Amino acid sequence: MAVDKELVREVILFAENNVRCYDALMINYLPNLQKKVLKGVYNRTLAIKLLVYYYTNYVRPEMIKPRVYGLDPKLNPAERLIFAENFVDYLWEEFLSQIKKDIPKKKK
Repeated sequence: MAVDKELVREVILFAENNVRCYDALMINYLPNLQKKVLKGVYNRTLAIKLLVYYYTNYVRPEMIKPRVYGLDPKLNPAERLIFAENFVDYLWEEFLSQIKKDIPKKKK
């Protein structure tokens, strides 16, 4: 299957810049993955599968709306995996940055 990298990048940029999509990512998906990491049951493969659902349930329906974007970005399975891997890495970095904020700084 051919991968249209420009389309994937456009969908990623849309998801990062759209308020509803970004809120869904931070409110629904980040806490879910945080719980799994803290319990020790985090599985990257399942996280990628979860973020494919993020594309299907939040990003694509939001992009289809004529007043928002008006484009139907039907990604093939390979493109969805690239999209999901991008956001798994993004959420992992966000998780690590939140952990660093919670660790108190040592006094000199």
